[in-house]
Amino acid sequence: MAKYLSVALESSDVDLRIAAGEAVAVLYELADDEAAMPETIVDKVRELSTDSNKYRSRKDRKEQRSTFRDVAKTLDGEDAIYQIKMVKTNDVMERLVLDSWKSKKQYDSFRKVTSSLARLRPSSSLLWQVLGE
Repeated sequence: MAKYLSVALESSDVDLRIAAGEAVAVLYELADDEAAMPETIVDKVRELSTDSNKYRSRKDRKEQRSTFRDVAKTLDGEDAIYQIKMVKTNDVMERLVLDSWKSKKQYDSFRKVTSSLARLRPSSSLLWQVLGE
C-alpha cells in the first residue's frame, strides 16, 4: 500500500495528492503501531507541506500546503486535526466537533453527498448517526 500512496503523493494532480495525504493521516490514526508509516512517505508529506513550485497555481499550492501541514502535525505526534463546525439543521444551529481525520473525512463526504441533494435538508440525527455520535 505504501507504494501506491507514494505514487499518489507524486501525482501532478493536486486533488489526488491531497486525497493521498489525508489517507496517510487516517491510516496513521488507525494504526496500532505508530512506527508503521514508512519514512519515505513521512518525508514526502513534510516536503509537500512547504512546496513552493511556481508551476503550480497559487490556489493549489495554498490548499496543498494547508492540508499537508495538518497531516505533518499528525505524523509528528502533535494534536490531531481539530475543527468546530456550526451546522444548521431544522432552523437550529448545532456545534459539531471534528477531532480526528476519520471524523473530518466522514463529515466532508456527508456534505458532498447532501450538497448534491440541495433540496433535501438532512436532519441533525442523520448527521450524528453518520459520524457515530
